[in-house]
Amino acid sequence: MKFHRWFSFASLAALAFFPLLRAADVAGDPVFTIDVPGGLGTSSVHDAVKAAAVGREYLIKEDKPDELVLALTHRKYEAHFTVVFDAKSVKLYSDSYEIDGSGARTKKTVPELWVRFLHEDLTANLDKAATPGLVGDFVWTMDTPRGLSAPEVHDIVKAAVIAREYSIKEDKPDRLIFGLTHRSHEAHFTVVFDAKSVRLYSDSYEIDGSGAREGKEVPDNWVQNLHEDFTENLGKAAALKK
Repeated sequence: MKFHRWFSFASLAALAFFPLLRAADVAGDPVFTIDVPGGLGTSSVHDAVKAAAVGREYLIKEDKPDELVLALTHRKYEAHFTVVFDAKSVKLYSDSYEIDGSGARTKKTVPELWVRFLHEDLTANLDKAATPGLVGDFVWTMDTPRGLSAPEVHDIVKAAVIAREYSIKEDKPDRLIFGLTHRSHEAHFTVVFDAKSVRLYSDSYEIDGSGAREGKEVPDNWVQNLHEDFTENLGKAAALKK
């Protein structure tokens, strides 16, 4: 599987250990927390979490209304994760190990790439559960600077999209759907945002000279330009409010 998955520096840092309140009966160390989009109940969050785990081929050892315990042993890792959730947040804990060729544990570790993929899949599943009709593959997430409200993020993101000459197909307080066909690409993007983060989804294609679709493809340069524009414009707006 080809992944077009990006994280901002701040998002990558969020995958490292940081202080979290730990439930007394949860095994492992805290790894990350994801805020749940508004409008979802705990049962919807459960389904989104479970779908992400099953999609990554984890063995589900415990399945509770507010907690899943996952395991996967593959190559050099023996991973044990606990996901604790409610209608407000999803928290991941890791009790994982590096293993040698015989399967013996050599040291405790966090399999960062596996954690990253879980973070991405959980984010995408929660967005899609909270946003009916959301189409596309998850591309990247970035944290918004502190001090900006959701309406301000909306206006900044929209201005960056217009500046890149995209056609806006849908404009809502928490998302924009926009597209552009140019040269070898027919791009369709959805950006979902709030006061804490911005997430980009792509449903884009490579096209031939006649405009016929040849295959699904993320236009990496276009995606990078959007990421850079959002980062710069959000940063400038936050700086002006200090």
